[in-house]
Amino acid sequence: MDLWKLKLAARIHDPAEKALVLLRDPSGHEGGSIVGIGNKLGFNVRTVHRQYADGSVAEFERLNLEPEIAKIVEQADHWAAAADRPQFPKDTNERYPQWAQVQFASEGKLIHPLTGQVSDLREIGEDISVEQIKAVSEDLFVNLICPNPDSPDFKRTLLAFWRFGPELGRELQGIGHLWSLLPADTRVPDHSIWQHLDLTSALAGAMADGGRPALLTVSIGPVQEFIAASRSTSDLWAGSHFLSTLAWQAMKVIAEALGPDAILFPQLRGVPIVDLWLIENGIPSGLFDKYHAEWKDSNTDYNPLFGAALPNKFVAIVPEEQGKQLAEKITSAVREWALAEARLMLDMALQEINEAPAGQYCYRQLEDQLKDFPEVHWSLAPWLPAAELETTLSAFYPAGVGPEFFTNIWNKLKEPIEPEAGWKFWQPNDGVLYPAVHECGERLLAAAKSVRPFEQLEQRGYRDSLTGEFEWLTLDERQLEQGSPRERDDTLWARLSQKKPAWAKEGEHLSAFGLIKRLWPARYVSWLKDQGIKTDLNRYVISTHVMALAPSLENLIRNGPKDVEAFGKLAAQTKEFERAAMPRKLMAAEYRANEQWWEVATRLPTWLDDIREKAKDAEGEQQVEKIRRCIEKAIGVRVETYYALILMDGDRLGAWLSGECGICFGDSFHDGVRKGLMGYNDSRLRDYLNLRRPASPAGHMAISAALNGFSLDLVRHVVEDLCLGKLLYSGGDDVMAMVCVRDLPMALWLLRLVYSGGMPGQAGENLFDHDLDLKRGFVQWKNRLYRVMGERATASAGAVIAHHMAPLGAVLRNLHDAEKCAKQKGGRNAFSIRVLKRSGSAVELTLPWWLPNATPPDPAKPSLSPMHALETLRKAIAGDLSRRVAYHVEEWIRGFPLLERDDELQALIARNLEYQFKRKSERKDSKDAKISPEQANNIASIAVQEARRRLEGTNDARGKLACEAYDVLRGILFTAEFLAREARGGEEAKSEERLVEAHHG
Repeated sequence: MDLWKLKLAARIHDPAEKALVLLRDPSGHEGGSIVGIGNKLGFNVRTVHRQYADGSVAEFERLNLEPEIAKIVEQADHWAAAADRPQFPKDTNERYPQWAQVQFASEGKLIHPLTGQVSDLREIGEDISVEQIKAVSEDLFVNLICPNPDSPDFKRTLLAFWRFGPELGRELQGIGHLWSLLPADTRVPDHSIWQHLDLTSALAGAMADGGRPALLTVSIGPVQEFIAASRSTSDLWAGSHFLSTLAWQAMKVIAEALGPDAILFPQLRGVPIVDLWLIENGIPSGLFDKYHAEWKDSNTDYNPLFGAALPNKFVAIVPEEQGKQLAEKITSAVREWALAEARLMLDMALQEINEAPAGQYCYRQLEDQLKDFPEVHWSLAPWLPAAELETTLSAFYPAGVGPEFFTNIWNKLKEPIEPEAGWKFWQPNDGVLYPAVHECGERLLAAAKSVRPFEQLEQRGYRDSLTGEFEWLTLDERQLEQGSPRERDDTLWARLSQKKPAWAKEGEHLSAFGLIKRLWPARYVSWLKDQGIKTDLNRYVISTHVMALAPSLENLIRNGPKDVEAFGKLAAQTKEFERAAMPRKLMAAEYRANEQWWEVATRLPTWLDDIREKAKDAEGEQQVEKIRRCIEKAIGVRVETYYALILMDGDRLGAWLSGECGICFGDSFHDGVRKGLMGYNDSRLRDYLNLRRPASPAGHMAISAALNGFSLDLVRHVVEDLCLGKLLYSGGDDVMAMVCVRDLPMALWLLRLVYSGGMPGQAGENLFDHDLDLKRGFVQWKNRLYRVMGERATASAGAVIAHHMAPLGAVLRNLHDAEKCAKQKGGRNAFSIRVLKRSGSAVELTLPWWLPNATPPDPAKPSLSPMHALETLRKAIAGDLSRRVAYHVEEWIRGFPLLERDDELQALIARNLEYQFKRKSERKDSKDAKISPEQANNIASIAVQEARRRLEGTNDARGKLACEAYDVLRGILFTAEFLAREARGGEEAKSEERLVEAHHG
């Protein structure tokens, strides 16, 4: 059987426009666009007759698939439907009740699959005729058919249908971006037609030879250890991007053998590197222009091709008998690719120092160090019958404790439900067992990871500069033991540092893993050029120094110099230097139009870096400080020296994938259908409706699609368009980004908003200006609708503010600790900000994103947002207040009584907070910088409630609540004070000491 013909038949078994024509088209959805598409593909068509009550007869055309293909497609369709949704009540004549018939065009709804929230879509497409909808849909798909000389090319056509199907109807008037969210079933509108077609095609491919489907789960590592060994932001990006590209090499094995729709998680549709693979496989490049693939439109590092967007783990539906072979092929493929790429990078390094690659000793070292890289763990879980699955899963549980699916769910799903005589509602098949198969795969993978066989690698002499674990690569083996390599000038790395400082800093000596990080940016650009991508495309990673300077440079570009004479001196000094890589926001056309100012601003960082590299003594540092004062004089503002790093991670993603956070079956139904079902007096039906839905393929696809839109588009827009920042990594629910200190609160807040598509109460109010429309788990941006994780999904973020000269390794350790603190101390759904001052002191603030506005919580009152409180104080201090206000507040806190009642403590804090801020703003030039009584009360409420949350489950010793509340308030105040400073310049430590001394004096 032709695998691709079978999968294509499965993909077109339902038309894309099904929801729009149901109950409106006399021929039914089977007589829609799929007949014309099937005709063009060479499938048989038959004529059927339908007789109506008045005796009239109508003729309709239907696809007439070959029997062996039709049988598999039907089984795959039934399994897919059972895995994702129930059947519906039918009588003995196969008729549905009236309430189970939903006409989407007039009463359509979309239900968020992860939260159950309902979006009303009445009158969608109602003013478009059925014939027009069918004709447009057919025409769109027919134009995607890829021909061979004498017949359709089934594989290329399948790939085109998979990639562009959800994009096609966006031009359809009255439908637009909702085309990609049209439901597979209008009665259970919580998953799209595209998810159903993907799953049916994947199952059909796994059943092609009469075999049994299985879930193949693959994990590639190590991840954190590889990324964390970094000395620069370029290292961070290169490590993340290399691993993401490596993950695609693993997924590509499945995509080439069974099609990209065989991979359930992550969803690959729209991922730029997958688009390049599609072009390699014959999909016309012009289609990506037509459907506005963003990677085709940009020749800067903002191009999505430079985003690390793929996670290190994936799940695929494969034929059971091919599973082991595919897993072994994946293991060999990724290791061969990593070694081949490393060899090419070593060739580049040797050519740079005029050494002809000729099998030198460093090549042997390279092979030894990368022998078992990466680690590949996999599991294969066959789609066994229920009894065998239960036995297999039970082996992972203690005696007397069984798998939840079989102990709590299966007994309500395994038998048909007949709410009344002659009517059948639920008829299960093996597709219902997907949750158990998925759990089996996860348990087996965990067991595989617990066994980590490895061969010890002997390493001699001095170790490399990044990891301290491996020999550094050398041309001469004897150099490994001839004293410290930092004192030599004849090593591979010493010579390379003279020729190419971007690849090796002075004194650095790197192993194979360091080589990959330093040369991957250049190697990747070279590979892109080989693929025909614009030749002027390049990868520039913004330095911590540039990010710290960014607000000062923005001020110069936007407003021009304050001192023309001083600016003229800067222009003369910098004209010989290259432009530095700048945040995307500073590359906007409106800024580039100020050509003279822009030219100087983009060269200033390079000039300063050059001076700093040469400044090896106190005299050199004095020279740097002198130039800094000259820049400040020219610009008219203090030069910023701090930047911020953000690390964000979704909470409990494993629980979402396992179905622990799922909604009930009843919440998935259209409200009209739910009402009809509740009309039956049947206990088993009611138990079913109240049953929490276990994991499902559509649920996994929904999570993956949500994370795709979040990581590929929305995160980049927040960090690089709305903020002065640079995205370093964004794969799935993980984000690492660098932003200027000024924009840190905005970046944190908007990232959290776009992850879930909104927040409750005051937390959901606009805090910063942006162009995103967020509502009920959806985000609309640039005329595109993204269904994200939903308002029940949460995420935690850590952030570190550090001096640009601080060692990156130490900053990264604090960043990971901050993210852990948000999850542990903050109780998840929280943020943690650490300020690492150059003076040696530090400030830490860890708070939930929102808190209830009463203790105990009162649903009638809106939620409180600590980020709103932080921004309120920051604006007040940055206005016309003395910075001493934070220190005054801290001083009078020490004299507060240790009140034990929440209301009294809250009133005391609010009253004194309002008084202190009012007292400090009573100056002749005051511009109403004081905080309002309501704001003071909200801040006090946050301090008391957070203190109560932290003390939950502990002994409530006398005064403990007040002490904890005062500690929370201190954190908010001093973080706000630091964020409020106009700039944190080179004299920041001394000025802070003088401020404290003056206050306490």
